[in-house]
Amino acid sequence: MNSKNYPPYFLFSVIEHGLPNFLSRYLQTINIAFEDIERMKIKIPTDDRVIYLIDKSMQAMDENQERIENQIIELQKIKNFFLQKMFPDTQTNK
Repeated sequence: MNSKNYPPYFLFSVIEHGLPNFLSRYLQTINIAFEDIERMKIKIPTDDRVIYLIDKSMQAMDENQERIENQIIELQKIKNFFLQKMFPDTQTNK
């Protein structure tokens, strides 16, 4: 890999994509040998526009996932509130 500074979400996504294959090949017990890390093969596009689009797409997907997870938490709170109103003698922890 050259010394180009890649955007963090882009770099994370290409490493994450190549990690399962790398781990299945080089994982020794619960440790990865330091000298094996350089053998990890990742595909990096040469077009800066593609890198930019992948980076921004990964950021948007992570933000969307976080938003959805927060909505689920809020909906669970609302559900619990109404269940407690419907059944005041029982405790609801879900």
